[in-house]
Amino acid sequence: MNIAIEGPSGAGKTTLVSRLIASSDRFEIIPEYNILAGGAKNFPPPPKNRTEALQSSKFFLKLELERQTFIKGVIERGKMAVQDRSLFTCIAFDYAKASTGGFDIWQETERIFLEIGGLILPKIIFFLDVSFSNATERVVRRNDDPKAKTLANPAFNEAFRDYFLTEVPKKVRVCRINANADPEQVESSVLSQF
Repeated sequence: MNIAIEGPSGAGKTTLVSRLIASSDRFEIIPEYNILAGGAKNFPPPPKNRTEALQSSKFFLKLELERQTFIKGVIERGKMAVQDRSLFTCIAFDYAKASTGGFDIWQETERIFLEIGGLILPKIIFFLDVSFSNATERVVRRNDDPKAKTLANPAFNEAFRDYFLTEVPKKVRVCRINANADPEQVESSVLSQF
């Protein structure tokens, strides 16, 4: 089985994944995009035009194809693959950028990702829904950089959330989890779904 943990920056995704991995040997983590890229510093710069925006999406598609080999391996070993973000993050990012003044390429990105044969989509996505104030506080707390607040843009995060709660359920099961709760309650809510 393959599950994904999704939500805005500061929702507690990494905390939840760590707790799940520590709770049972049936869970195995899939490397994140930034790990496979050799660090976020290797991500494409913000696009200046539509062509660059699509090239950026294709960069993440290449990383997703690498992740797929890990997912297949975990499933073959009879374990549960746990993703801290999934391919739907890449599409949601473009969806949110389009609604906040960026290039409107999300449907094209979605088509590019979902038309690839053999992709193993998550069986369930746990969307960690968190208030803007809690997300911002958590992002700022874990970053020394005063610019960290920009990671929690309210309009961007609302559109990001909208994609997961309106578009993604047309493709896979999405379970909304209240991530304003403490990490133990969030973990318990996720585990109750199995």
